[in-house]
Amino acid sequence: LTHNKLTPEQVIEAINRGLQRGMKEFSVDVRTILCCIRQCPEWDYHIIIILR
Repeated sequence: LTHNKLTPEQVIEAINRGLQRGMKEFSVDVRTILCCIRQCPEWDYHIIIILR
């Protein structure tokens, strides 16, 4: 992901679009868990802002 220069927001939006599509196509309910990890501290702030 870092090679493509995607922002955390873009990654989360893409994941959510895929999950929405899968939920509709397969009639299932899914949820996501976002977490902050040591290896990507530059993403932590963005993730916290998105969660608000």
